[in-house]
Amino acid sequence: MLSRSAPECRHEDQQIMYSDVRFTELIPMYLVAVPQPCSPFSSTIQRTRGFNELLLMKEICAEALERLNNRTVLTPERYREVMEMREELLHSIDTRRLSELDNKMSDSPPVDIMSESVDGELIDEIVDYDVIVIGAGISGLTAATEITKRAPDLKVLIVEAKGRVGGRTFTTEIKSAREKMDKYDLGGQWIGRTQTHILEVIQDLGLETFEQFDDGLKCAQLGTTKARTYSSSLPSSSLRHYTVFEVLDFAISTLKIEYLIRRVNLLNLFKWKHAKDLDEITVSKWAKENSRTRAVQDAIDVAIRSVYGVEANRLSMLYNLYYSKTAGGFLNLCEVIGDGAQAMRVKGGTQQISEKLAQPFIEKKTLKLNAAVGQIKVNEKSLTSTVLIYDTNADDPAELIPIRCNRVILAIPPSQCAQIRFTPDVPNLKKRLFQSATSGNLIKFIATFQTAFWREKGYSGEIVSTGRTSEEGEIYPIISTYDACTAYGSPAIVGFIAVEYADQTKEQRCNAVVKDLMRFLGDSPLTQFVDYEEKLWSTEPFGGGCPADYAPPGQMDAFQTIREPFHTVHFAATEAATHWAGYMSGAVQSGRRAAHEVLHVLGRDNAINYNYLTDSVYADKYERLILPSYGYIEKFSPWWRRAFFLSMLCLGVFAYSKKYQLSLTEKAMRPTERTVLSWFGTWWP
Repeated sequence: MLSRSAPECRHEDQQIMYSDVRFTELIPMYLVAVPQPCSPFSSTIQRTRGFNELLLMKEICAEALERLNNRTVLTPERYREVMEMREELLHSIDTRRLSELDNKMSDSPPVDIMSESVDGELIDEIVDYDVIVIGAGISGLTAATEITKRAPDLKVLIVEAKGRVGGRTFTTEIKSAREKMDKYDLGGQWIGRTQTHILEVIQDLGLETFEQFDDGLKCAQLGTTKARTYSSSLPSSSLRHYTVFEVLDFAISTLKIEYLIRRVNLLNLFKWKHAKDLDEITVSKWAKENSRTRAVQDAIDVAIRSVYGVEANRLSMLYNLYYSKTAGGFLNLCEVIGDGAQAMRVKGGTQQISEKLAQPFIEKKTLKLNAAVGQIKVNEKSLTSTVLIYDTNADDPAELIPIRCNRVILAIPPSQCAQIRFTPDVPNLKKRLFQSATSGNLIKFIATFQTAFWREKGYSGEIVSTGRTSEEGEIYPIISTYDACTAYGSPAIVGFIAVEYADQTKEQRCNAVVKDLMRFLGDSPLTQFVDYEEKLWSTEPFGGGCPADYAPPGQMDAFQTIREPFHTVHFAATEAATHWAGYMSGAVQSGRRAAHEVLHVLGRDNAINYNYLTDSVYADKYERLILPSYGYIEKFSPWWRRAFFLSMLCLGVFAYSKKYQLSLTEKAMRPTERTVLSWFGTWWP
C-alpha cells in the first residue's frame, strides 16, 4: 500500500535498478511496476491452478520485462489495482515451486524498483509479510495473535529458533505413583492472583487453574547450619522459631525495601535522585549495610537466588527494586498466599498456553520452527526490514534466507538479541543492554514419590535453604522447594538447585537432592522415591537461561531503553514488561504492547487499544528518558565551608594580635574575645 498518497509518476522519470536479486523476488517487483490493464492476468491466475506453474511463471517474467521497457504511466489508482492483483496471484502460486525455478531463469535479468520517486514521495517496497515476530514463546505468540485478531488483513509470520514453541515454559511427562505418567512443568509454572494479563489468556483458551498447596509447617535453614520449622508465610516473621532480634530485623529490612520500591519510577528510572546510587551497589551489599542479623541476610540471599537465578552479589539493587515494583512489592515475589507469585498453577502444564496460541499459525503455515535469525537489515528510507534466517537443522547453517517485512517484533530475551547482527547498528545504550543482560541460571527439578508423605507428616513441602555448612566450600543443593502434586493427585516436589551443581551429572544431582530432602523430611524421600527429572536452562539452545535476564550493577541506564523501538524493530519479551516482569503475565503484557505499537505505526488506529501503549514511546504522556549524571555533584552547601574558613581567619588574626600586641587589631577583636570567652567561663591568660 502507499505510505502516503503518491502523484502520477512516469517510468521515464525513474531509474530501473538491475541487481543480483533472486528470481523469486521478480514477480512481486514486476507487479508494482506493470502499468497494463489487469484483465490478461485474470485468466493467467486461473490457469495457475490447472497447468504447469513453472512454465507459466517463465511467461510472466518475460512479459514483465517487456512491459517494463514500455515506460508507461503508473497512477495511484492503478497501483492499488495492481496490488490487489498481486495478492491474488501470490496466493495462487506455490512458493516452493518458485524456488525450483531460481537456477532456470538466470537469463532473465532481475529488477528492483526504487522506493523513492523524483518528487520525494515514498512508495512501500513489496514485502513478503507485514509483520515478522521473532520468538514463539508466550510474548511472541501473544503479539502475533493480537495483531491478527485486530487486523486480520495483515500478514504475520512467526519464526522460532528452537524445535518447539513455549519459550521458557516447558512441560514434560514424568513417571509418577502407581506406574502412571503425569505432566509437570520444568519452566515457568506459577501464576499470581494479580497477574491479570496471563489470567485473561488462560480464560480465553479454556484452561483451568488450581491452588498451590500451602498448608502445614515449612522448613528453613537461615542464619545457622541447622534446619528450623515455621508456620507463618515467611520464615523470619515467626517469633516461635526465631529470636526477637531476627524478627525485628526482618520487619525493619522489609520496610526499608518497600519504602525504596515505592519511589522507583518504572518508566523513567533515573528521575529518582537516588536511583544512580542504588544502581552502583549489589543486593548483597545493601543487605549487609541495612540488616543486622545473619538470618535476614540469608533470607534475602535465598530469595534472590530463587527469583532471579543469580547470587545476590551480582544483581543491581536498583534492578531488584524495579522488578519488585512490577510485582507490587518484594514480598509478592516470594509469597504463596495473598498476591504472591506462587499462588496458582495450570492444569496440564503451562506450555499448552503457547501450543494453543500457536495452533492457528501452524494451520496457516505461518510459523517456522528451527528458523534462527542471523541478521536484521533496516531500510531507513522505505522503513522496511529484511530478516535473514537460517535453518538450525541444515548441513550449512551459514546460508541465510531473506524475508522482507514492514515491521519486526523481537520477542526474545535481551541477551539473545546480542546474537543478532543489526544493519545499521543499534544505538550504544541498546547495544550495551544486549551485551550486559545476563540470563539467570536456575536448575529446576521434579522428584516424584509413591505418596505425599510430607502432607501426612503435617508439612507443606516448602523449604528454603542457603545450603551452607560449617565446612569451607561445602554446599547442599536445594535452594527452595514446593509441593508439586498435580491436579490429578500425583505426588511430587518441585525445587531449584544451586548453580554449584551445574557441572555434575544428572545422577549425582538426583542423589544429592534426595539426600538433602532427607535433612528436612526424614527418610521418606529415599524410601518412597519414584523418579527424578530436571532442566538445566543454561544449556537450552537459543535460550541462555531461566527464569529471566537480569541487570548487573551500573547497567540500568541501558536497561531502561528496553521498550524503545529501533527504526522498524519493536521489542517484547517478559523483561520489557511493567507489570510482573519476568513472569508469564509480563510476557503477555509486553507482547500486547509491541503488537499495538505495530498497529499504531501501520495506521490501524481503529484497531488500537491505547491502554496497552501507556508504557510505550507512543504514549501521550511519554517523557524522554533521563540518564544518570556521573559528573561532580556538590552534596553539601558551600556556606558551611565559607563559615568555617571565616571563623578560622578571625581566630588566626586574634591569636596573631595577642602574640605581637597589635593595639589596633587587639582593640577590634576585644569585644569578640570577651563574648567568646564568657561563653566558656574562662579568660585569656
